[in-house]
Amino acid sequence: MDGRNKIMMIVKMAHLASFSSEMEFLYQIQGHHAHLFSAQ
Repeated sequence: MDGRNKIMMIVKMAHLASFSSEMEFLYQIQGHHAHLFSAQ
């Protein structure tokens, strides 16, 4: 039971880490496009 909870926690943390990095990537792309649009 305890080992299973540990695995679930690791999976959840890994999912959150990949999600936050995806959001950061999208935010950087958005900021880059906003910069290009403001330059025009």
